[in-house]
Amino acid sequence: MKRTKKLLALALALMMVLSCMAMPAMAHGDEDEGIMPLYEVTHCPECGKEARVTRSYIHDDYWEAINCQNSVWAHLHLYESIYTVRTACMYCDYDDTYYSPIGNGICPFNS
Repeated sequence: MKRTKKLLALALALMMVLSCMAMPAMAHGDEDEGIMPLYEVTHCPECGKEARVTRSYIHDDYWEAINCQNSVWAHLHLYESIYTVRTACMYCDYDDTYYSPIGNGICPFNS
């Protein structure tokens, strides 16, 4: 009698362990199901609906110098990276691109 109680307790414990592992696996479902962030979305400044935002980098490009102490003349600096942000509305014709250089850049008038 004592031995059967131990075997029954062991069998019940084993069934409980297996059922705890199987339930989360069954709840997972399809891998493609659910909310997946495919791209960044913001509000359109014109119509207020959804606008898609894409960000990228342009490497090794020239950009206009702002507040450069080396020359009073307008000139370009070489930047390693320029950050671009494009916002395009999905419902109206709003499409805007913003460029921003990263770092100080290399000045051709630097002595």
